[in-house]
This record gives sequence, C-alpha cells and structure tokens, in this order.
Amino acid sequence: MNLYNVTFLTLLVILSLVQNIMALKCWVCCSSADPECGDPFNNSTFQLMNCHRRRLDGTEDPRPATCTKIKQTVDGKWQYIRSCGVKEQFEERTEDTVCKTRNYPGDVIVEYCSCTSRDGCND
Repeated sequence: MNLYNVTFLTLLVILSLVQNIMALKCWVCCSSADPECGDPFNNSTFQLMNCHRRRLDGTEDPRPATCTKIKQTVDGKWQYIRSCGVKEQFEERTEDTVCKTRNYPGDVIVEYCSCTSRDGCND
C-alpha cells in the first residue's frame, strides 16, 4: 500500500469516529417490553444509543437526528416509547422540546415529543 492509500484510509477512519462521537445519543426503549422505560424513567438499566443515520445505500442521511418520546394509551394503559428520530425540513423549533398531542377514536391519546439539545434529552 502506498502512502497516499494509507493516508486516505486513516482519514476515513478518523472521520467516521468523529461522526459517531458527534452524533446525538438517545434513550431507546419501550415500556411494554421493559417497565423501567415508563414514567418516572429509570435510565440505570439502559444505554444511550447513537442516532447517526445512514440510508439503505450506505450514504449519510442529511436530516438532523432528534430524540423522541411517545406517550400513548393502549387498552387504557399508558405506554412509553423512547427512540431516535429525524427532524423534518418543515419542522420549525422555537424551543428545544416540541410536543404534539393527538386524540383518536376509542379513547386513544398519543403525545409525541422530540428534542435535540443534549444526549438523552428524551428522558
């Protein structure tokens, strides 16, 4: 391998490490699988997940990552889902955490919140 190839490969490795370090990290869990994911949230049993996104073809997804927290009623019981998401282009933020609540027939309530301010902001 010549010096050019070694330098190029080294640069690629460094760039991928920097991307992974700089990517937003979020809590990823579902209270139906693990009650510790509910409210109050006990994050001592979970690890923050890197939300760096790639498309199926391997290219980087240009949309910024967000952390999400969904609170919904299922059969009259509250369920919590914490995950990574993407900020849509039409989504304007005036505050870090944006929440939307929707009511559906059958007493179904869904509250969707997203945030970007810090790792684990969906706690």
